[in-house]
This record gives sequence, structure tokens and C-alpha cells, in this order.
Amino acid sequence: MVSNLKCRLYRASVRCLILAAFLQCLVAIIVAMCRSDPKRWMARIYKQNAGENVDSTFLDPEIIIGQPIFAPPAGNQFVIMSVLFDPPKFADESAVKSFGLDVTMQRLACASWARIAADIKIRIWMDTAEGCKRAADYPEFQVAKCSPVPNISAESGRPFLHSFWLDARAEYPEHVLIWLNSDIIITPEMLFRIDSALSKFPDATVISRRTDFNVTKDFSVSHDVFGDLNQIVESASAKGALHDETGIDMFAIRSESAVIDNIPPFVIGAYRWDNWLVLWSLTKRIPVIDITKHGIMLHAVKPSNTAHHSSRRGAEYNDHLCKSVVGELYKIGTVSSADYFLSQGPRVQVIKNVDQSIAVFLARRASPSRWIAVVTVSEGYFDFAYQWLCNIKRIGVGYYVFLAQDSESKERLVAANEAVVEASDFDLSSDLNRMHLAGDSSVEAEYGSVGFQVTMTLRTLVLKKILSFGFNVITADLDSIWLQDPLPMFDSVATVQGQEHKKTKISGGFVAIRSGAVGRDYWQKVCDCQVLNMQFLATAKPGTYSPSKYTEQECVNDEAMKMIKKKTPGFAVHILPATYFPDGRSYFTNFDSARQGVLPYVVHNNWVVGSKAKLERLRQSGLYFNGSQVHICPNHPLKPDYTITAVARNEGQVVLNWNQREMHHGYRYRIHILTMCRPQSLKRLLHSMQVADYSGHQVAVVFLVDKPTPDASEEIHRLWTETLDISRSFRLGPGILHEVVEHTENHGLISQWIDPWPATDMDEIMIILEDDIEVSAMWFDYVTKITERYYRKDEDSGGEASLAGFSLQRQHTILGERPDLRYGQSTPKSILNNGDLFYRYQLPSTWGSVWFPHAWSAFVGWIQDLALNRELGKSLIAKPCVPTLISNSWWKQKPGSIWSVWIVRFVFERGYYFLYTNLPGDSALVINHREAGIHFGGTKGPDSHLISYINLNSLKELASIPLYDLHFRRVPTAESLRWNSFVLS
Repeated sequence: MVSNLKCRLYRASVRCLILAAFLQCLVAIIVAMCRSDPKRWMARIYKQNAGENVDSTFLDPEIIIGQPIFAPPAGNQFVIMSVLFDPPKFADESAVKSFGLDVTMQRLACASWARIAADIKIRIWMDTAEGCKRAADYPEFQVAKCSPVPNISAESGRPFLHSFWLDARAEYPEHVLIWLNSDIIITPEMLFRIDSALSKFPDATVISRRTDFNVTKDFSVSHDVFGDLNQIVESASAKGALHDETGIDMFAIRSESAVIDNIPPFVIGAYRWDNWLVLWSLTKRIPVIDITKHGIMLHAVKPSNTAHHSSRRGAEYNDHLCKSVVGELYKIGTVSSADYFLSQGPRVQVIKNVDQSIAVFLARRASPSRWIAVVTVSEGYFDFAYQWLCNIKRIGVGYYVFLAQDSESKERLVAANEAVVEASDFDLSSDLNRMHLAGDSSVEAEYGSVGFQVTMTLRTLVLKKILSFGFNVITADLDSIWLQDPLPMFDSVATVQGQEHKKTKISGGFVAIRSGAVGRDYWQKVCDCQVLNMQFLATAKPGTYSPSKYTEQECVNDEAMKMIKKKTPGFAVHILPATYFPDGRSYFTNFDSARQGVLPYVVHNNWVVGSKAKLERLRQSGLYFNGSQVHICPNHPLKPDYTITAVARNEGQVVLNWNQREMHHGYRYRIHILTMCRPQSLKRLLHSMQVADYSGHQVAVVFLVDKPTPDASEEIHRLWTETLDISRSFRLGPGILHEVVEHTENHGLISQWIDPWPATDMDEIMIILEDDIEVSAMWFDYVTKITERYYRKDEDSGGEASLAGFSLQRQHTILGERPDLRYGQSTPKSILNNGDLFYRYQLPSTWGSVWFPHAWSAFVGWIQDLALNRELGKSLIAKPCVPTLISNSWWKQKPGSIWSVWIVRFVFERGYYFLYTNLPGDSALVINHREAGIHFGGTKGPDSHLISYINLNSLKELASIPLYDLHFRRVPTAESLRWNSFVLS
């Protein structure tokens, strides 16, 4: 027992000695670390316990290069991607040394990436496959996936940037992709800051500047790169300096970001692509967040790094590409333009950049070709601002800003969420000091007055600033009426262009100036001229001078003439055609545009004095928007809706007895077959109809058999009898209703069209087939699928009441004539893009026409109100003519035969349209054999051939399908069709 006790005591004493030794060592370590840098030790404890971010300069080197300390939250997975050059063989120390700083920094960078976080993925590309093979021998490269660079530019010898982003996206479809230059060393805090930014704005583009530190020519590392990394981070964090705002060496975006899809073919290793990427994100309203912080991203400044970026291989190519895409606006794409930045303290906050340049605001409003319209507004002219704004919204133009002259107009526009700037947003001090500005903008200022010139001068100076950013600018008066987007009419090289004034001059009401050295120089001269005007007006006595000589318009023309006389290189003036850009007299008084079938782009409401007279002119022409709330513009007074128009009953109506038990199941389709004395044609139509599948649908076939006139020949009456027999005996299939209407006297084609369908049921669809039509085997499947996709019965569920129906024919006609397109010179197919399977067209169809009930009842009600004499084809109330349509002359020659012009006039007034197919070749769902009858004196044969299949699985949204008016001009909306009917009339 004694011996056992001694053994236990001995073992206990040994444990105590060991524990005392361990505690002594631990205390020594703590004391040593606290003496060396107590903040670092506390930071480590803080990091581990609280999970908060700390400055990387406080982190122990062991934490940086040992086991990863940052584990990204679930949901954010990171991939670091970079392009490296081939390293030498790892075992060949002399070769490694001969590569010098380049290979040294590349190794250090990759070592820092490898230890930044748990489960970090590294994707690198090297010059060759052999380079990737050699890289596998380096410890710091072993965690990276490597492959040879793809897609090298033949011009510069450098790889294309977008190839790497696309490859990374394909490999890591749900990751955050981080682009780093190959010599960038990073710390864990950088990844934490990226994650913080994306947690706030998941779709953001995240950027960061680098911290530069100097290294000597003989700087090198040992085989223990991870160990050497300690010293680099310690030294660089203490001695480095942040690069200026152009030094963006990190981009982080999600792999699904639209940025990746739109990167132009830039090459890597040269500048400008980074500016483009920031600018593109800003203009597309993708949040750009700057996470820059000293020391989180390190870059060695080598002794050889003295060459300017512009001298690098590929720089000239990238510079030219960038400027061809965004012009001088690339200068906006810097760190200072970011929407947000991250705070510098331990607790990260995303802070809005209140110092963001006004140029970013403008870039988000500008057109893709960098045009922006500047419209000066004041409380005294706010009625015109409302009219101008509603016209702009109607045509879908968004590249404008209002230049507010007073707080009242600014507040009203800001409240309506409109884009507004003030002169104070721009640095105009040097120009304003040169003159004295005085005037009351709250009241209407007369043309040529000092108050009027104050407004014009401020606008001129603001335009100068906007031009200096790299934007092309349009200066537009509030009394200009924008009816179409004017950009397609602009000359591609002219420095200045505008509306015609007195044949040889430019009107100040609409002037466009192209940015560039020549354009900026020209506008500076205009500004100098206007400043002189203001200096003169400040002292001149009223009545001693002609006000019109001291206006901005005179400066625009005088300075242009001076530059033309001097033959200034690159300077050109273009006067826009007066027919398309008319003044008030040409458009409102002489009707020059309407006479030629021209839809103007911009009308200047001048040649009348005073605001009241100008607004009254708009009212009389139907172009006045009657409203008071800036953000709400009234619809056209004749805008259709999904309601049935009450119409008078007539003897020709055919009311069908549908199965009442099935009436609530889907739509019902009534097929009207118009025939008289063409039995063989009718047989061909019916035979083609029998091939289709009608199962699962409620269908009725209504034969409308007109009777020949009393003076018709016996042969005609025999053919009529045969036609009647075919109609009576035909059955399309079981469960399908069959109705034959046998007229006892001749009704004529117009009555056969109009009378039979009462259109009192919103679920009943009418299909009209004349007997010389032949249908495709899939025709009815097409009818049901298109109806179910696009006929909604209410606009809240995505429908558009302006869609009157659709057509099964291949439309080959453009009735509207204009100076650049006469009748017969072109067809819809020759104008459409081949990729457009469907298009919307205002011209009604008469071959294989499908009508929706709300539109048909509106037409029948309209035609009844006109008291149309169907035999004569005339009305005492109105004519069916539409300005410059070739069908006008047809109707005048045969008013009793050409009845479809009345439908054309109806859709023109109300803004209805139809859906058409643009099928390959001359194929269609129906063909017209164009046989002798009312429309054709002799048989012409088929106009196309039948198609057997159309893929209807992915039908587009209706609003995305191109829309054309009767002149086959593309228009943005059906509302534009309605307002244009006023413009053209």
C-alpha cells in the first residue's frame, strides 16, 4: 500500500510540473504578443468571439497565412479569377530567379488568394497548357484550376476579356466572380467587404482601388512563399498608399449578372475596359459599390513600371473600341462615380455617395448613342411642360432632363419623379461672373426680352457643361411637339443640326449639337456670343435695339456661319427637312406634312404669339392633353376598352343556340363562310377545313349564301343552287353547330360581313372565310392558341383592347403612301426583320380574318351611326378616306364595291390593330385563290402556299411584338396610333 501511495504521489507531482511548465509558456506567449502589439491580440480575440470585421493591419500574420479565418455565409460562394503568365520550372531556381519581380508577385498574389477563406475557388488561365503543368509544382498554385487562355486577339496578341467571364460563368453558375490582376495581394477583409456589399445589394457591381507599395529590383521570395507573405502584408499595409481613382484592380459580380453578357471585345492587360464596365453598370442602374480600404488589396510598384498605360500592347485597340461604344463618357467610369461606398470602421456600413457627379445622373438618362435633350422649364410655362412631357411619354422617349429655372417648377417635377437639374448643379461661376442676370421666371417672358434671354443664357451654359462630359445634346423649346423619336433622322456626322428657319438658318427651338472637340469649340463660341448679348442687354435701353438680334438663335447661326467660312476641319451643319420638322405655319396652317402623308418628328408651335394662342391651337388640332397632374397623362378620348357596344338589331343577325351546359368552358368560335355561286371553290375550302382538329372546342359553321341579282344568268343561278346544296349537306364534325342562311335577295358583300354577328357575347370569336380561301391543316389550332394567349377580356390581366383580332393571311399590302414609299414599291415582309415571327399592323385583314367581339361591336356601332348607304357605299356624314392611302382613289372610283375602306377608316380613328404572321417565304395559314368575282375581274391563282407547322410553344408578350401603322411606320404603342390619327388629319 505504501509503494502504491508513493507511485500515486509521484505521478501527481509530475502532472503538476507539466502543468506549471505549460502555464509558464502560455503566459510568456501572451506577454510577448501583448508587448509587441496588444491591439493585434485583442483584434484576434474580437474576431473569433464577435465575428466582426477588423482592419487587416491588426491581424496576426499567422491568421493571414495559416488556416482561413473567414468563412463566407451560406449562399455566397466566391471564385477568384485571373490571367497569369507561364511560370518557369519550380525546381530550376536560376530560372525562377531570372523571371524577377513578375513571377515573385504572381506567386505572392496566388498565395494570398489560397489562404483567404474556406472553400475559396481559384480559376486561373495561363499562356499555355505547359504553363499550367508547371504551375502544379508550385504550392501556391496547387489549389487553382488552370487552363490555357482562350480566344486571343490577332491584332494585339492579347486574350479577349469576355472569354474569361463567360468561361467562369459556365463553370460556376451560382458564384460571385472576383476578377483580380495577377499581381494583386489580398487580405481576408477584402472578401468580407465584398460579401457585405452584396448582402445589401445582391446584384451590385463591386469595385475597389489598390494600395500601392514600392519594391526594389532585387526583391524576391524563398520557396516558403506563405511564410514570406507575412512580411509583405506587414510592410505594405504600413507603408503603402492608396492609388488614385483610376486604379480599379478588382471587380466582383454575380455570375448571372447582365454585365457579363454585354462586355465588348476588350483585350486584357490594357486600359479602358474597367471604365466601360463601371459606366455600363451605372447607366443600367446596377448599383456600383466601392469597397476600397487601405491595405486590403496590395500592389507592388516595380522600378520598371514607368510606361504610361497608353503605350501598352492592346491599349490603342481598347481605347478605340471604348470610345466607339461610349465616346468620352468612359471618363465617368471611375471609383468616384460609384453609387455607394463602404465605411472604414470595424462595423461595415453601406453609405450613399452624395458627391456622385451629375454626369452619372445624365448618363442614366441619355440614349444609347449618348444624346440627351435639355428642356428649360419655369412655373410661368408649366402648362407647356405638361404638354411636352405627355408627348414624350406617348412616343416612349426617355433621354431628356428638365432644366428648372425656379423652385416651384422643380418641386412639381420632382414630386412627379421626373428628371430635373438646376443651373446650380453645374459649375457656371466663371461664365456667370462675366454678366449680370436678372429676370422673373415665375411669369411668362416675352420673346426677345431680358427675362427670356436669362432663361436662354442659362440653358446655353448648362449645355456647354453637358457637352464637356461627352454627351451629345439637344436643346428643345417647351412649345415643340415631339410626335416621333427624332434621332433616326439625325445626320451621322453633322456638328450642329436643327429645324429650318427662313430656308437657310436653324431655328433655336430645336438644335442638336454633337459632342467632340469641334462641337465643344463651336458651342463655346455660342456661349461667348450669348454672354456678350447679355452684357449689352443689361445696359441697353428698351426701344433702342431690335430684340431678335440679341438671341441665342442668332448666336447659333452666326457662329456656325463663321466656322463654315473658315472651313473649320470636321465642322458641318445640317438643316433637318422641313416636312418632317415643320414650323407652326407649315404644319398647322398649310398642312404640308399631312398632304404628303408624312408623320412629323418634331413640330415647332411657333408663328403664333402668346401662350394662350399656342395652347388653343393644340386644342383645335386635337393634340392638347387635358390634365393637371404631371405624372398622369390622359389617354386618347377614343381609347378602346373591353366592353360590348350596344347596336341596333337587324334582320340579318344570326343568333346561335350554343350548348348552355358548355358555354362557361372557354371561348366559342363561329366560322362565317361567305359564298354565293362558286361551288367548286366552296368544296375546296370545306375539304381543307375537314383536315383540322376541332375536338375540345365549341365551334359553329355559319354558311352565308347570298342570292344573285335578278338579272344574273341561268348559269349563275344554277351554280347558286349547287352552292346551296353543298352548304346544306356539309357537316364539319360531331358536336359542331351548323347553320345555313339563305338570302332571298341579293344583300351584297358588305351586308354579309356586317349583319350576321351581333357580337353580344365576350366569349364568342368570329372567323370570316370567303369561299375562294383554302386553309392549312393547323389553321384552327393556330386560331385557338392565339386567342387564348392574346385575348384577355380585360387589361388588368395583360390584355390590350386595341388588339381587334388577327389574320391568317400573308399580308402583302401597304396602303399608305409617303415621299419615301409609294404604293407597290414594298411589302411588309421586305421591311420586317426575318426574326420577327409576328408583327402588329393597323391594316385590317379580309382574307382569313379573326375578330374579337368588343372590337367588332364597336365597328358595327360606328358604321350604324354613319347611316351608310350600302348599295352606294357612301355616307352623308363622313367619308372613309385616310390621308394619303391609295385606297382613297379606289373607293372614289367604285364606292359601292370597295367597302373595306370603312373598316380601315374605323381602325385609323380608334387605333385598333391586328396580329399577323411573318412566316418563311410566301407561306401562310390561309391562301386566297383570287378567283373571278367582286374583287378580281379574272382568276389570278393562289397568292401564297400553305404552311404545315408553326411552333407556338413560346409566344411573346404582345407589347414586345413590333407595331406598324397604315403607312407601315413602326410606332411604340397603340396610343400613338390614335394620337397620330389627329396628327395626320
